[in-house]
Amino acid sequence: MDGGAAARDAAEAGRALAERLEPLLADAAPCGTYREMLRAGPGQRRRARSSATRLRKELDAAARTGLADRFAQASVDLLRVRTATRPGWPQGWTSMPAPRSTAAYS
Repeated sequence: MDGGAAARDAAEAGRALAERLEPLLADAAPCGTYREMLRAGPGQRRRARSSATRLRKELDAAARTGLADRFAQASVDLLRVRTATRPGWPQGWTSMPAPRSTAAYS
């Protein structure tokens, strides 16, 4: 199944982001709880804090470039390709309204 060049670009950006995040997540693991930070040695705590900072920067950069929106659009494009190739399937079911904010559920 092919969602076009934009879907391929989004997938490649996702792979690249995952490759950058994976080692940072492993090093930042002690930051998950206060107990883990206390158990970690000084070098591990330093790496954890540094990795957590770098994670924030990577995720902020991904947000600024609209990576989440590109993933969402790629998903919709892939669904459209699938429904367009199946006779009898509804053609408009992928055009759903945007999710409501959490305030709408309060």
